[in-house]
Amino acid sequence: MDWLEERCREAGGEHPLQIVYGIDGRADLTESILDISRGNRGSRPVRVGNNAYKQLQLDIYGELMDSV
Repeated sequence: MDWLEERCREAGGEHPLQIVYGIDGRADLTESILDISRGNRGSRPVRVGNNAYKQLQLDIYGELMDSV
């Protein structure tokens, strides 16, 4: 609950609650490709991060209420 409270305090104004955060609470999850790595069964490309963090999805507020 402390983690959720911190994210809610950070949100507001130009920075609404995001749909995804890093486990450490970081908000910037810019996606990058690791060219030197192979994924499961050799799949490529291997990506780190998640650019979906930039999307405005208002249902996150309902998910927040369910969590509380």
